[in-house]
Amino acid sequence: MGNNVGSPNRLQLDALREISSIGAGNAVTALSQFVGKKVEMAPPAAVLASAKEIPQLIPAEITMITMVILEILGAVGGHILFIFEQKNALSLIDLLMGKRPDSVTTTLSEIDISALKEVASVMSGAYLGVLGDMTNKTLKMTPPFCSLGVSSEISDFIITHSLKDEEITVCLNSHFWISGHNVAISGYIILIPLSSSLRILLRLLGMEGDNAKAYN
Repeated sequence: MGNNVGSPNRLQLDALREISSIGAGNAVTALSQFVGKKVEMAPPAAVLASAKEIPQLIPAEITMITMVILEILGAVGGHILFIFEQKNALSLIDLLMGKRPDSVTTTLSEIDISALKEVASVMSGAYLGVLGDMTNKTLKMTPPFCSLGVSSEISDFIITHSLKDEEITVCLNSHFWISGHNVAISGYIILIPLSSSLRILLRLLGMEGDNAKAYN
């Protein structure tokens, strides 16, 4: 791949993936402290995708989702998405609320949604803390927004708020899960820097220009 914003080279993608691994690792540690259970995570994937392709990062069998979105503000703009299959979001809420694993909760109340937003805010803060430290920049985030519905709403939201339909960006996708004690909950953290922020991010990481050309 070339060395433009839309097509980071192999070394640049590796650097972005490493940042995501550390950031997401801190985020799942924060979640583990919240729920009092071990949270595991698969190695993050760095994927070039347009806004309309972002739903393809989630397995096709997951159709109904709960998504919490936070916008990143500062030198590196973008979004962090937390995506759960709807039944997993309900199980996470039961865990947060101290309910039994066999709880029959079927819908999210306003209190439940507030709890999800709080968890997402703490996890995002842990993630952005790493990104801010590595770039020596202060990054802030907006209050979280929660959306419930079909997976296609992921691209609808991103198109509306940040990306044009065909604009390419790097999505850093981390799959995590909570297991044990009859609890099996999986979810996804997706970091989506704005396309216009990628060059800034790569420059702050020392991954632009001569440092990266040799790895095309």
